[in-house]
Amino acid sequence: MTPGVLHRAAALALAAATAAAASAPARAAEPVAEADMLRWCQGEAAARFDVSPQSIRMGDLDPTDNDGRLAHGRYRIGDAKAVKFLCRYSPKGVFRWVRTEDEQAAIAENRKQSTKANGGATPRQVRACNAVEDRYGEVVETTPLKPGAFELILQYDDGRYVCDVEENGKVTFFEKLR
Repeated sequence: MTPGVLHRAAALALAAATAAAASAPARAAEPVAEADMLRWCQGEAAARFDVSPQSIRMGDLDPTDNDGRLAHGRYRIGDAKAVKFLCRYSPKGVFRWVRTEDEQAAIAENRKQSTKANGGATPRQVRACNAVEDRYGEVVETTPLKPGAFELILQYDDGRYVCDVEENGKVTFFEKLR
């Protein structure tokens, strides 16, 4: 093969691999060891809230109702009131999200007021989550992640699964709960 043909073939192969990876549902990332969860949360919060990690104070690491972990922290900018935040980890120790307590409270309030079937998730989003396992799971819990995106807890014959799904039906996280 000539260098030009080889370069073009490599570029096509890379483009195909990138497209395939982008269209596949996301699977769990690498888990964070429990001993490192507070430090990891501190770094994620620093990046999300654009503050120095040294200005962040970490609190407790608590268990969640599904064997995951919830890390508590806070930061202050100048003389302003401290901003409290939470980091959530899956039962397998995979970092899920970082939110201020105010954001989490707003999500909880929105969830309480939601009267739509499936807690506001569209049938397309539920189908997308069920397509990951190629079977039907009943929605037992719905949590808004951001406008149009949800975390769904689905009940299957062999247990409960968590599924994060975007407004367009793209599944970004799927994992069995313990």
